[in-house]
Amino acid sequence: MKRKLIVFRLVAIIFALLFISASLEIFFRIRAMKNEGEPFWGFYSSPVKYDEKVGYALVPGARNSDFVISKWGYRSNGNGDDSLKTGGVFCIGGSTTFGTGARDTGTVSSFLERMIGLRVINGGVPGMHAYNWVRRIDGEMEKLKPRVVVVWLGWNIFGSAITHGEKWSSETLMPGGVLMMPPKRGAVGNFFAEIIAYSRLLRELRSFQLNMMNGTNKKTESDPMIENGKKILKDTSIIASAFETQLDSVVQNIRSHGAIPILMTSPFIAPTIVDETEILRSTDYYNKEEKYWFLYREWWGVMNNIIRREAQRTGVPLLDMGEICTHWDNDARKKYFYDMIHMLPEGNSVIAEDLVKKIEVAIKEAE
Repeated sequence: MKRKLIVFRLVAIIFALLFISASLEIFFRIRAMKNEGEPFWGFYSSPVKYDEKVGYALVPGARNSDFVISKWGYRSNGNGDDSLKTGGVFCIGGSTTFGTGARDTGTVSSFLERMIGLRVINGGVPGMHAYNWVRRIDGEMEKLKPRVVVVWLGWNIFGSAITHGEKWSSETLMPGGVLMMPPKRGAVGNFFAEIIAYSRLLRELRSFQLNMMNGTNKKTESDPMIENGKKILKDTSIIASAFETQLDSVVQNIRSHGAIPILMTSPFIAPTIVDETEILRSTDYYNKEEKYWFLYREWWGVMNNIIRREAQRTGVPLLDMGEICTHWDNDARKKYFYDMIHMLPEGNSVIAEDLVKKIEVAIKEAE
């Protein structure tokens, strides 16, 4: 009888854990971070892991309905060739390079590959900022031996700074925002790791994602991220100096490997420029009473000016999308932007067309 009771309790615990896990999955898929009705990135399909040597990196084989990560750890272009063919183009950066807002065939890298006729490898990792590329670029250059490297960086160092506040340093990595895969465990270990990860994400959604999206902490009626952002924007010298140093380090490393660096500034759209319900794919993205976007608008100017100065000082070709996007009319903005910093496939196609011209000229001049 006692043994049966123990077995019954163990079975009950297992079913309870399964129920909790299933409930959390349903919650995440339906409510927490839905995007155009797409399910939440489940724990095991998270595209990002933390690597001791390079910080954030993509998980080989991760996938969902929008993306496929190749066995080499790079996002697929959906063009049928995910090889590590050398002598092509390597695109580095964060979620803008990765192509948040587009499927595999709708990213800048995918369009670029079809237009230029060279193998293009998408090295974008959501949440990765310039410091991570300082750590990572040398190994990538040795492995891929690209002819051209497109550098599209800047947003995430600011996101990291406003998230960490006074604890921020130039080596701080982005927390939250992206999921990190745990080391491999047995089936039981992975099951409990998933529950722990979901619990962590629930806390992060309350303190990070929802604050970021809605701009308000319901308990305190204040948002520490907005306060941190205001402090940083009063004196951007520290964060700007860090970004400038890191960007230059990446550029010099690329050149030391005999490749051609090409810098890009970032396009940006404030939600008031057009009706946010038309342009933004999530109706909860902005709180109309306390807008969060103005922090990024201010950093956008600082960030792009740093990139322009680096290009001018070093003679590196520059695709100034930050300037180009200011001349787009409202119809174009609605058509091109996924959110305030990420692009839809239509926008990525326009970027790729301009990028092809820059790359072809740079290669010709280097010959």
